[in-house]
Amino acid sequence: MKKRGFTLIELLAVLVILGLIAVITVTAVSTTLKSYRNTLYDKQLKSIESAARLWLGEHMLLRPNSDTSTNVCVYGEACPDNYNQLVLTLKDLQDGGYLDKDLKNVKTKRAFGNVTIAITKNGNKVDIEVVDRDFFAYNVGDEVKIQVNSQGDIEDFYIIANSSSNSTYVKAISKNSKGSSAWCSSCSNNKAPTTIESQVIGSLNWDNVDEKRLITKAEFEAALTVMQNDSAAQKAWINGEYWTNETYGNVFAYYVDSNGTMSNYSSINDIKPVRPVIKVKKSYIKSVKTN
Repeated sequence: MKKRGFTLIELLAVLVILGLIAVITVTAVSTTLKSYRNTLYDKQLKSIESAARLWLGEHMLLRPNSDTSTNVCVYGEACPDNYNQLVLTLKDLQDGGYLDKDLKNVKTKRAFGNVTIAITKNGNKVDIEVVDRDFFAYNVGDEVKIQVNSQGDIEDFYIIANSSSNSTYVKAISKNSKGSSAWCSSCSNNKAPTTIESQVIGSLNWDNVDEKRLITKAEFEAALTVMQNDSAAQKAWINGEYWTNETYGNVFAYYVDSNGTMSNYSSINDIKPVRPVIKVKKSYIKSVKTN
């Protein structure tokens, strides 16, 4: 009896099936390893939190002392009399002997980068949150301190766009105005937004910042849409007057009230503050206070 071999189609079918099995197996193994690394990573963050509690037990005089203050104290810097949050770095804990200096992130297999520990007063207790800037997602309205230049200057900003945990950059608007200018069709010091950007924002010595400019109307609308269900208190940071880099009708400025309602100015005849928007790497964020 003549033996029959496999046809080309049958061989191809076998190869396809083996390939599918290999893909499924590799995917399953990869998913398992990722889940295992995430579990170990969470345990690492818990160990950092435990070290911070030990540190706090030996530094009780630095414990946050106010539930109502919005001030943040950064350990190693001069602190206000009243503050709601104390911020440490991973290095602070390592230098104090509370953590191994060779601690490596199981996700990256390298030393932890920009990790901070936020100790926040909450009634009679304190909450401790470990924030790994490489994997942290920021929300609209979060208040952050950013090192804006290589000289170590730190400025206060508010996040204006949600950032996923795997994104490298954030967009934020300055908490405080920088310089002042005015523009209107009848003002003697008639200055358009392009002049404001070049003369005020462009002159800022923020060499860590990849982008610095005026906010757009679209960014305002997007931020306010995200915040539409937030309380007036949570929206209060955006309350004020802003120059924008695009016109609405014949004006270049907007007003946002404490409820988060935006309206355009029909005329501008006085000095308005300039609050720059920046795009910056997460690694330059030194502390965060969530809304």
